[in-house]
Amino acid sequence: MKTRLFSLWLLLSVAVGLSAYDFMVDGLCYNITSSTAPYTVEVTYEYEQYPNGAIYRSMTTANIPESVTCNNRVYRVTSIGDSAFYYCTKLASITIPNSVTSIGI
Repeated sequence: MKTRLFSLWLLLSVAVGLSAYDFMVDGLCYNITSSTAPYTVEVTYEYEQYPNGAIYRSMTTANIPESVTCNNRVYRVTSIGDSAFYYCTKLASITIPNSVTSIGI
């Protein structure tokens, strides 16, 4: 019984860990970096992995806004997270607002 419970816990923890972002607005994914005022988010990654292992992102432009709204809460976009545009092989331009104060690798 303990083995089954542990296996179930392990499966659920892995499944929860697969979520790469908290919410998406206009094609960009965001992680909440502060859930208390002032509310802030960072741009993060999202991609599709196909059964053959290929990873694909179809984004060609990224216009990052100064703020985004989710669940009636306005978040200021203050950073671009690590690998936010990972596998965006067709990305030609990114617009970054003045509210962004840090950019990951």
